[in-house]
Amino acid sequence: MWCSFLHLRLQGKWLNHEKAQQLYEEVWQILDEAMDKSEHEKASLPDTAKMMDFFRRKVQDRRSETDDPGAYGTLMMEIVEM
Repeated sequence: MWCSFLHLRLQGKWLNHEKAQQLYEEVWQILDEAMDKSEHEKASLPDTAKMMDFFRRKVQDRRSETDDPGAYGTLMMEIVEM
């Protein structure tokens, strides 16, 4: 898997491989969900709808389910912007 070559840092500390892989997989899950939504709702989506806005909303929704909401949001945004 390509994410095995990528590393994430949070506040100067490297995340372990398992945590980094989990975050990468979550990013792709959200992006897949956005693509599905776009495909199924393309007729009703406004022209101004953006995948990044969808991604930010999903990350915001998931933050409360994590041990460190601030770090989660930061890392998810860093990953998707790579």
